[in-house]
Amino acid sequence: MLTNSFLRRFFARTLWILPLLGIIGCAEPVPVQNDGLKIPYYTRYTMRGQPGITTTLWRSNYIALPVVAPPGSKVEITMYSGIRVDMNLNGIPSQMFYRDLPFLTTPEGITVFLSKHFAKTKEELNLDQIEKTTFNQITSGTPAINMSKEDVLMALGYPSFVDSYQPAEEMTREQILEKNQWIYRYNEIMWIPSYYVYQFGPDGKLVKRTP
Repeated sequence: MLTNSFLRRFFARTLWILPLLGIIGCAEPVPVQNDGLKIPYYTRYTMRGQPGITTTLWRSNYIALPVVAPPGSKVEITMYSGIRVDMNLNGIPSQMFYRDLPFLTTPEGITVFLSKHFAKTKEELNLDQIEKTTFNQITSGTPAINMSKEDVLMALGYPSFVDSYQPAEEMTREQILEKNQWIYRYNEIMWIPSYYVYQFGPDGKLVKRTP
């Protein structure tokens, strides 16, 4: 695990100009058609990304990236493929890339992706039921100790790994919520990642973040 603060600052400034070969720019996406992609959705969690003419997103958030959209942001999917998902996020053109495993393109896989990341209505998210301080922490992407798993998930999005680095990208929301250790990529350069690890207690409350 990289703990040097200088390296982290360096990573944060350089990751976005070093796209990952084979994911961005090298392979052409093959669009997949599905009726579920034709309706608007709302984000289930705080999305982080690299702002620009087109915002770059990742299926598993990099913690070093800035927040670009809070939960409940409107999403219109314009192209879905195994290597990239294009969308308008609050009206801003955005592209989501995978990091470990390509997006599933079967009808069942697309359904799982949509239900995992998005809600069909804002009301489904119950955002107005969240206490104000907790809501502010969620929308700023800064979960606090003693937060529930659901609140941490809404603040950070889905982890890249769970437990002892078990890949989580194709796990369902329910499967992830059953795990007590969530591992997020903080940053990455030249395929060398650093991680933040979030540990939950038996009661499902956040007890520790490392580092």
